[in-house]
Amino acid sequence: MSLFRLLALLFPFSQKERAPAVPFQVPEIADSDAPDLLELAQQISELTKQIANYYDQNQKPKPTFGAQSPAVPETPEYGALRAPLNDAANDLLRLVNGPKSSMRSFLCTHYDLAAYQVALECNFFEIVPKIGMALADLAKAAAMDEDRAGRIMKFLTTQRVFAEVGSNMFEHTATSMLFARDSELKAAALMQ
Repeated sequence: MSLFRLLALLFPFSQKERAPAVPFQVPEIADSDAPDLLELAQQISELTKQIANYYDQNQKPKPTFGAQSPAVPETPEYGALRAPLNDAANDLLRLVNGPKSSMRSFLCTHYDLAAYQVALECNFFEIVPKIGMALADLAKAAAMDEDRAGRIMKFLTTQRVFAEVGSNMFEHTATSMLFARDSELKAAALMQ
């Protein structure tokens, strides 16, 4: 006996007892409810000013992409400023790029992760010294061909993970230093 028949015997009901099916309807959002590009830009500007003021009032250095950049504060006050800025910035990017581009970027992030994983598995973050390194030397130290190492490093520079400071010359950023120092983050990235 099938499970369906068993359930029908245990819990009999007639067609009259069934609740009528109500089709799900997606509520329409009026264009007037959608965020406006300039309003989002103004919101981003105002929230950025508040974050800059937070740094100034708390006498903390502002973050940069440089290798010596301090970590961002992990306080509730900073989080309360950062969250709406992230939301507004992401909304602006989604509107400017459109849904097709936004979804393509999101759905293809596993390709991005592959570059990170190669860099992690080949120890790029540990091989590159704080003062920087030529691509040829990095490829040799990682036992990889220069073309492939170069493509990975150039991709990672688009993510501001490394910085290209000259032709095929790379140095650390705050992000690459984080991977070099934080074994837990490195393990999490390798797990992907």
